[in-house]
Amino acid sequence: MLDIFVERILFVMVNFLVLVVILRALLMKPVSEFMEKRRQAIADDIDTARANKEKSEALLAEHQAMLDKGREEARTIIEDAERRGEARRQEIIEAANKEAEAMLARANTEIERSRDKAVEQLRQEVVTLSVLMAQKILGRQVESDDQRQLFQAVVRELDESYAKYSS
Repeated sequence: MLDIFVERILFVMVNFLVLVVILRALLMKPVSEFMEKRRQAIADDIDTARANKEKSEALLAEHQAMLDKGREEARTIIEDAERRGEARRQEIIEAANKEAEAMLARANTEIERSRDKAVEQLRQEVVTLSVLMAQKILGRQVESDDQRQLFQAVVRELDESYAKYSS
């Protein structure tokens, strides 16, 4: 019985080895090819994934650079607009100051002219009144030489008085 059992074990083992050799001969090449193709496909997928990752990182860096450049340009534009606005504001202020100074100068000139005119009118009235007063005092017509001398004296006195009050 033990003999049968050993024979049987040997028979099964030989059959198994023959089956393994046959299966290996028949299936080894297709299975190896399939496994190689599968390994190659996985390697290609990994390479493609790496390339896509690198491309994505490059695009991300490029977009980030473009975004940074856009921000810098926007900042530059804003600063330029602020500078131009400040310059324009200064120009407007300077123009307004110049206009105010010109208006003040014109007003001062007009005041000076009006004052000179008023002084001249006052002189004329004083001379006329002086001549009338002198005629009444003297009771006669004052000669033209006398009028001229009297006029010059009155004008001198007025100028001196005016100079005292102006100072």
